[in-house]
Amino acid sequence: MIIKTLVVSPFQQNARLILDELTGKATVVDPGDEIERILAAVDLKRYEIVSILITHSHIDHVGGLAKILRTLAGLGKPKPLVYAHKAESLMRANITTVASLYGLSTSLFENAPEPDQYMDQGDRIKIGSLESAFLFTPGHSPGHLAVYFENPGTVSLLNEAGASLATLHNTPIVFSGDALFAGSIGRTDLPGGDTETLLKSIRTHLFTLPPQTRVLSGHGGDSTIDLEKRTNPFFN
Repeated sequence: MIIKTLVVSPFQQNARLILDELTGKATVVDPGDEIERILAAVDLKRYEIVSILITHSHIDHVGGLAKILRTLAGLGKPKPLVYAHKAESLMRANITTVASLYGLSTSLFENAPEPDQYMDQGDRIKIGSLESAFLFTPGHSPGHLAVYFENPGTVSLLNEAGASLATLHNTPIVFSGDALFAGSIGRTDLPGGDTETLLKSIRTHLFTLPPQTRVLSGHGGDSTIDLEKRTNPFFN
């Protein structure tokens, strides 16, 4: 399993590529912006993008969804299946409005289409030979999801250029979106946010994961569940 991280958009969001070397299947996590860079980071002759996972539908995580689907179609590639939570339909339908409020181009940040499948707590999908589970972690946004890989095997963490950041062996991984960051939590002052809900989500669905679980957040650097439980100031 290869995970590539690209920092995109004016919001410095971590878009991720998950590549299954065994089957040649791939997924994109949170294509928020700079779709050309995201697609340039994956060899589309070797890998087929079969799915797109949306942790939540804020502009910086879903603003490029329509474009990546359109671009792949223009290249003659099969349409990936899009997975997200049903609670954020209104957010997806108003990305251009939010872009205007931020003074951003509505040609870069587009309203996002509805997912092919709504996901909720405990739902599972496979990406080639890799299986993941969705964790419902609202609070930063009303339909926030984390994506958990319990047994990913050997994982190579790479940057956009393909340089190695780390190699993990038999280490669980969670894509925490904007619920949990290294040393912090997601903001809760946006519409649909609630601090107590977010803290409960983290305690219930993230802090119950194995302590060695690698936390790949929507912004900033990586962490582990153990480190956050011991040192995150919102819980200590």
